[in-house]
Amino acid sequence: MKKIKINLSKTGWIILSVGVFIVVLAGLGVTYSQQLKTSSEASDELEVTKMRLGQFNIEELESQKASLQELHTELSLQHDTGKTLLLQPVTSIDVTDKCYEIAAENNVEIIDIGTTDVKTDTFIKLPCEMISVNIVVRGELSDMVDFIININEDFSTGYIVTVQTVMADTPYTSVQLVVYTYKGD
Repeated sequence: MKKIKINLSKTGWIILSVGVFIVVLAGLGVTYSQQLKTSSEASDELEVTKMRLGQFNIEELESQKASLQELHTELSLQHDTGKTLLLQPVTSIDVTDKCYEIAAENNVEIIDIGTTDVKTDTFIKLPCEMISVNIVVRGELSDMVDFIININEDFSTGYIVTVQTVMADTPYTSVQLVVYTYKGD
């Protein structure tokens, strides 16, 4: 390999050195300019963030947090109470016995009662057992209305699906009721 020898005068070396120095200095200047621009943008973002944070009232946020925690506690208690209310037996015998008690209290006569088998279902996202009851009662119209109201209130874990009253020689009312019980965790 052949070595290249550059013959420059002292003036040439000075000019070449000054040129390299100017190029390096220009590169450093561009880098410094970019860093200043980035620093300025970061400072602006910091100021905006500080301004936004200054708008928040920490005491108000802590108060909201406390009220939300109270609400959560209250709703948890209501949920637990609801689960406890659902822990009623849902066997055919228990449900029909309660229906006969309510009928006797309201001066109506049960002329037909039937239940389905106990089935597994979900009620308000809880695993439950469910039984459907069909009741036919006869008596005075006002007594049958009281029976419907009381059966709806006494079965706190159930609801009336249908009610049909027939006004014949002997008026009667047919009620379809669904009762749930919570199976537990």
